[in-house]
Order: sequence, then C-alpha cells, then structure tokens
Amino acid sequence: MIIDFHTHIWTEEMLSPGYKKYLNNFSEIAQIDTNQYKADPNNLIEDLDEAEIDKAVIFVTDYSFTEAKMAISIEDYINYIVKSCDEYNDKFIGLVGVDPRHGEKALDLIKYGIEQGLKGLVLTPTTGFYLNDKIVTPLYDLARELKIPIIIHDFELVPMPFALKYIDPFTLDDALMKYPDVKFVIAPIGMAMGQTVMIIAIRHLSHVYGEISGFSTQFMVNKMPDMFLVQPLGMAKTLYGSENMFFGSNWPFFENVVPLKEWLHKIRSAKLPLLMRPFGFPSLEDEDRKNILGKNAADLFGLKIRPNKK
Repeated sequence: MIIDFHTHIWTEEMLSPGYKKYLNNFSEIAQIDTNQYKADPNNLIEDLDEAEIDKAVIFVTDYSFTEAKMAISIEDYINYIVKSCDEYNDKFIGLVGVDPRHGEKALDLIKYGIEQGLKGLVLTPTTGFYLNDKIVTPLYDLARELKIPIIIHDFELVPMPFALKYIDPFTLDDALMKYPDVKFVIAPIGMAMGQTVMIIAIRHLSHVYGEISGFSTQFMVNKMPDMFLVQPLGMAKTLYGSENMFFGSNWPFFENVVPLKEWLHKIRSAKLPLLMRPFGFPSLEDEDRKNILGKNAADLFGLKIRPNKK
C-alpha cells in the first residue's frame, strides 16, 4: 500500500485574492510555477492513479486569521473535505484543521470533523500562534481524548503572509514533553528545518514522526542529481528510523515541476552510488521504503496493509 501523507485540495472558487497572493508568494520562494488552479479532487485522483498511489491524506488548513483567508468559511471548507472524503472513501483520508484562536468553536469543529470521519488534527502555527501557547492546550487535550494524531504543518517553506517566528522549535519541544501520549507528525521535514528541530524530534521518537515532502523541495525542484537525494534521506533514517517517516508530496504545490509519479519513483529508486558505499554513508533499503511509502501511515490510521505495487 502506497500512501501520500501530505496533500491539499480546493476549487478555484474558494480562492480569495489573499489566498492567490499567498500561492504566488509560495511560487516565488520555491522558484516554481505553482499548480494552483488544478487542485480539485478529480485532479488529485488522476495523479494518484497515474502514480499508482493507493491513498492520499488530505489536509484542512485554517488561514482564517490571516490575509490568506479563503473565500469560504472554515466551516464550509471542512464540510468540503468531509464531502470529498465521503465521495472518494477508498482513496482519501481527511484531517481537520482549525486555528485555536476560534476558541470554543475550534473544539466544536474538531469534534464535528472527527464525527464525520476525519482522522487527525492539523495545526499551522505560522498563521499566528506558538505551539506552547495556552490557547492551544484545549486542542491538545481534545486530541488526546479522541486518540487522534496531531500534524504540525509548514515547518519548511513558509511564504508571506505567514510568520517564521511561530515555528520556534523550543515551543514544539514544550508540547511534545507535555503530551507524550499523543502522536505528532511534522509535515514536512527536510533540510531547511535545521539541526535544532531534528534534535528535538530525536528526543521524542516514541511519538513523533516526519513527512518527507520537504526533500522534494531541496532536491528535485532544483534538479540536483539523485545521489544527493538518498544521502539526506538516509541520514534522516539514521536519526529518526524509517519507522518514523512518511512519504508525502505536498500536492499540488510541486506538481508542475515534480509530478507525483516522478517523486514516488525517486524514493523507490534512490540508491547510494557504489563508489560511496565503502565510506559507510547511510542509504535506503527495501524495508525502509516499505515503511516510508505506506506501512507507517497505515499503522497510524489503523488501516489494513496490502503489498506495495512493484
């Protein structure tokens, strides 16, 4: 089973001028042409089928308190994701995302989303809150009560209007220390997140995971040779263990330059060059790929596993 752990969907009608500006800002800092108008469920299904990927995890991101606020309410967006996941229940796994500044409404939206079949909570601190702020505590408590994972979103490329100061890694450490019985996923991990976040994640490997779409940013978009991809992935495996890593694409953001099928092929085929193997550089083995490409995500969501396609 292959699972893409990091995807987004929307329709063009949902895009406010502020949201379009955010997408353009993302394109500029990533130096790519963002595929912003081909992001509806049908587009995603086509790309999943072409890549022979079994399931996609769909993020709800709540930008209600920013200039990137959608043209529809967060309630309507959650319902859109719920409806899409119901329509494509064999393909989509939905996550509910809310900003804690909604107060009591945030808790109601989480409960509603989970009751409707969504499987986890997405927090995007760069929209304007710290992960150790007391306003987030009720959301952590509810996630623990509901036994759902928490996805910490956007620790890599952070375009305007979002603020980098809110991804202070030490606030993440505070949350991880306070909630050792809650599973957290950093989405994505990559080279840009820095040594400090890696050290913090290593301290909490019993309940912290990393999604690897950040590496597509670093290597494929910049057209670096494949040999430079396997080394950091191998190092991440050495630090975290492949049992703590998820395959993800951040679809549709890189689809114009890094098609989903190509990104999956890179992970499947990434091998350390023969001349480097005697030096002990870490690499990815078949068991690592099995873990990363689907087994870990299936375990997180309690899905039955079937063999990966060859």
